[in-house]
Amino acid sequence: MDYIYIITALLGLVILLAWVFLSGRTSFGTDSPTFAIVGPVGSGKTVLFELLTNHVLPVGTVMSQVPTIELAYTVPSAPGTFTLIDYPGHPKLQQLYLHANLRDPAFVRKLKGILFVVDSASFSKEYCELAARQMLDIFKATEGRPDGVDMVVCCNRCDLFTSKKPTRIRTMLEEEIETQRKLEAKSLGKVSDGVEELDDLIGSQQRFSFASLEGNVDFVEGNCYKNNVGKWEEWVQERGVN
Repeated sequence: MDYIYIITALLGLVILLAWVFLSGRTSFGTDSPTFAIVGPVGSGKTVLFELLTNHVLPVGTVMSQVPTIELAYTVPSAPGTFTLIDYPGHPKLQQLYLHANLRDPAFVRKLKGILFVVDSASFSKEYCELAARQMLDIFKATEGRPDGVDMVVCCNRCDLFTSKKPTRIRTMLEEEIETQRKLEAKSLGKVSDGVEELDDLIGSQQRFSFASLEGNVDFVEGNCYKNNVGKWEEWVQERGVN
């Protein structure tokens, strides 16, 4: 059975080395502005990536283990090309890839926008807690920019009867981010740089709201599984042109 562990370890090493190589190309090897697709596992990120880059609805997808990168992504009416990155949704993989990039000021400066994909049909309390945690970690990095980084919350599968509407998702996320922000500030005694930065941004006595952020946060409905991504594409186009 030892050979199984050896093969697994070697595979992990190959994936890590591949990411180091690609990370260098995206974060340091090019100055092209970047759009990032993020969100929880199974929210539809990879399907959206395929629609934006290949304009074809994929037959099937599997959970991403490493980021998927398009180095020559084009946006209608926008000059030049962009980098589009689809990050894995698992929290541990996000720490390995997404947050490694977000700790790089040069990468954050190049961000044109973030597409945060959520599954509106699965937006339970537990799902909201996970999404809020991911958002809070992202804001700690992006809100360090003077103008912040714009984000669109892609409310996927919003046309289903059991789905929550964008307004409800927004309210739930604001309440949950406020709860997590308070707990983190209390547990760390406001010593952590990240917490201090966030408190300076929204005010330790002020309730969290997306409107208080430097970057704009829009909640837009759609369904990538039905190729209904027009409003999300329009959001990307607006940020690409400006």
